[in-house]
Amino acid sequence: MKSTIIAGLLLGAAHGIAAPAFAGPYVNVESETGFKGGSYDASVIHSHVGYEQKVSPSTTVYGQVGPSVVFEDGEQLSTRLGGKVGGKIAVNKATDVYGEVKMLTGTTNKYGLKAGVKYRF
Repeated sequence: MKSTIIAGLLLGAAHGIAAPAFAGPYVNVESETGFKGGSYDASVIHSHVGYEQKVSPSTTVYGQVGPSVVFEDGEQLSTRLGGKVGGKIAVNKATDVYGEVKMLTGTTNKYGLKAGVKYRF
């Protein structure tokens, strides 16, 4: 059963790669795997539903939420609630500034921040 769910999620992710970008609702399926030192720590498969909106000619924001299946080393498989909010601002035709805040529920809630600059040649 677990392998059937994982296969379905991966198939959905592969389909999403070829989809064109647009403003509005979307589904985002992604996998994250973490290591501590040289040892496996955990993997998480996120299956989120979200909404992306252009709020000005240069600014796009998004939010997404949904179940996240967690495979922690030595622990039982668990399903938690995960989500993200973020956005990007086009500084000019070649440069974007972006940021994201993400969370994952659990015994101890986890939070993460991401920020960066993307420059196209």
